[in-house]
Amino acid sequence: MKQKQKFSGKNSFVVVVVVPILSLSLELTRTLPSLALLLLTCRSNPPTISPTPDSLALKQLTLAHRKLSALLTSTEQALGQKTLDLVNTQAELARTIMDRNMCRKAEDETRMMWNEMDDKVDEEKDKRWKMQVDRDLW
Repeated sequence: MKQKQKFSGKNSFVVVVVVPILSLSLELTRTLPSLALLLLTCRSNPPTISPTPDSLALKQLTLAHRKLSALLTSTEQALGQKTLDLVNTQAELARTIMDRNMCRKAEDETRMMWNEMDDKVDEEKDKRWKMQVDRDLW
């Protein structure tokens, strides 16, 4: 038998461990080849885990969820863009309607001015005609 001594610190004391080296080495010699053979067998034949129907369904549902999530994200982005386009179009429509109303108002004012001018011209023609008739009569 072999003895091992262990020392610790300043106030050391001796711990004597008796290790039966011979019996340990024989046991390791017998166990090591069988462990090596077991390891080689496990490496050469990895376990084949066949998926259960539940795990397959879970994988399919997860994939479907990811696809739908991506589709929802792209749909939300498209909806956001369409909403922005709609708001811009509505603002442009409001400006166009305001411009049209201003043009109609200017057109009405111009028409009124033309009518007033026509009335003045007609009055002036009537005055001149009356003056002509009065002259002819005298």
